Amino acid sequence: MILKLFKQSYFIQISSIFVFAVLLLAPGFLQDGSTLLPNNTLFLQYTNLLPLIQTNWIYQIINSILLISLSFYVRSILKDHQLIHSQDLLPVFIFISFFNFQNPYEYQLISIINLFLIALSYKFILQSFEDEKPDNSIFSASFFISLASFFSYANLSLFPLIWISFFVFQNYNWRYLPISLIGLITPYLFLFTWIYWIDKTDVIIHEWNSVYLHFFRWPQIHGLTNIIINSLIGFFVLSSLAKIIPEIPGKIIAIRKKTSLSLWFLLISLYPFLFIPDSLTKNLILIPLSGLLGYYLNRIKTRRIWIDLLFSLFIVFIIFSKYFLLYA
Repeated sequence: MILKLFKQSYFIQISSIFVFAVLLLAPGFLQDGSTLLPNNTLFLQYTNLLPLIQTNWIYQIINSILLISLSFYVRSILKDHQLIHSQDLLPVFIFISFFNFQNPYEYQLISIINLFLIALSYKFILQSFEDEKPDNSIFSASFFISLASFFSYANLSLFPLIWISFFVFQNYNWRYLPISLIGLITPYLFLFTWIYWIDKTDVIIHEWNSVYLHFFRWPQIHGLTNIIINSLIGFFVLSSLAKIIPEIPGKIIAIRKKTSLSLWFLLISLYPFLFIPDSLTKNLILIPLSGLLGYYLNRIKTRRIWIDLLFSLFIVFIIFSKYFLLYA
């Protein structure tokens, strides 16, 4: 059973992550995704990958290194803010597995860069709870969400999390509101200056008229495998919430605030996961989900064999889905 592997020594956990990562990432070398680039934002329309990266095996190696680095970076954020146990590596495994379900072949490199920016924003939001004067952290959190919106405008749906962090969980200061807005606007000032410099200002109006299309689509699930995987995700989310929410009042104030904020992050990210067509923004859910689900599964007692069985089936279906798409 997979969960038993993550109750063993640190070396066994690392080895398990490496084996499963290779199993999930290997099909990418047989499916050329280097030429698949989104062009749904102004920034992406005028940006191209370096010719070297457009060689598939180089592209896939870079993807693999960045994805594993990102998963460990997200885990370090969760560990540093005491949202998971210091020896818990399950969030890394969950992050890599779920990413390969969300982005089996298309837009992987852009998605990873996008998630790095969101992870940086999340880090600064959590850091703001510890700062005596959180002005810089709030500005940085807004700034990185704005940068992420260069890859998908729908990433702006995460911006309310910053306001929730200081309206609900901190002693509110009026300066935080304009600081967050300045952080959001600053990258676009540089982007519009660049567009003006290359004499493409007419595209801004055209883009503005179609930007609403990025923010809603009725949920669509294709195929029995996707239905099973999404159903298991729903089950694990509800089970982890039933375990974590009752524990929040017993935690120290700092951890209570950060855990509650992570739940808000999960709640907000459910909207793009369900209703936004852009796969880049759907990935927002990976960050809170890996932490909350990793914490829950790490607390499961060894006698709960059926939970381990369901989680193992969940991973098997993800692996099957990736290889099935390769030969479909």
